[in-house]
Amino acid sequence: MRQQVTEVATTNHPLRSPVHITGSAPLSHPIALQLAPTFAEQRQFRESYIATAIRLSGAPPAGAPEPAALLLNLESRLTSLWRVPWDNHNKETLWRLTVQGLSGGGGHDICPRGPCRCGWQCPLQISPVERALALRSHAFWHCPVAQAVISQILLALPPNTTLCGMHVWLLLPPLPPPALHADIWAFVSMVALRAMDFGRRHLWALQPSSSSPPVDAVTQASRRASSMFWMLLQDFVTLNSPPDSWASSGHSHPFLHLSPRHIGSPLPAVLSLNLPPSVTLPASLF
Repeated sequence: MRQQVTEVATTNHPLRSPVHITGSAPLSHPIALQLAPTFAEQRQFRESYIATAIRLSGAPPAGAPEPAALLLNLESRLTSLWRVPWDNHNKETLWRLTVQGLSGGGGHDICPRGPCRCGWQCPLQISPVERALALRSHAFWHCPVAQAVISQILLALPPNTTLCGMHVWLLLPPLPPPALHADIWAFVSMVALRAMDFGRRHLWALQPSSSSPPVDAVTQASRRASSMFWMLLQDFVTLNSPPDSWASSGHSHPFLHLSPRHIGSPLPAVLSLNLPPSVTLPASLF
């Protein structure tokens, strides 16, 4: 019997900083034996993550797969995203979120004691597990800073598109192809979570105490998170190294699209940022 070894975290905590390991290894292989408990714990955390995403959405979207299928899809998308040639620091928010290992964002042993700097307070009379889930749900969906990023996503989608937590957390396109390419949507969702985390940290820097924050602090952090979302996408565009699977996306695909070169050119298509008309990239975030 063989076990497919794809990715695992090994830096500060074996679940929180993924390292990609390719190939298959027999179960008797020392690495596979050593990592087997980590993979099992990792999967348990991701099952909890999926359950939280479903609860966050109120009800699964029509046609959503069963939890077991959602887990397989999530793990497949995570493996594909880890292979994308881009700064791995921008991928870690998603990875750590799936295993409850994000500092200050609902980590199972590193939850903040005070309220969010937006003014929200976690209920006190709940278990540590429920507290972690509530913190994650707030920081990466309900918080005004997170919702600012969601608003940017909706600007790029057709009017009246329904977007719920499962679509972003579980990398599930809210629209079928060709409206949204599944691999591009997974990348966009990963970037959105990174931007939310950036905005959340910026809010805490602006408002270090737990007193009610001034409105302009929440507004400023929301704007920074919104700008960060598009600037991260632009950063990837400058590399012009889209995965091969993106080639099947349309030339007018939301967020990111491939623009063909002139007929007869031996060069590949150019990756471009598809900004909504109302969005302008800032010169700098700072």
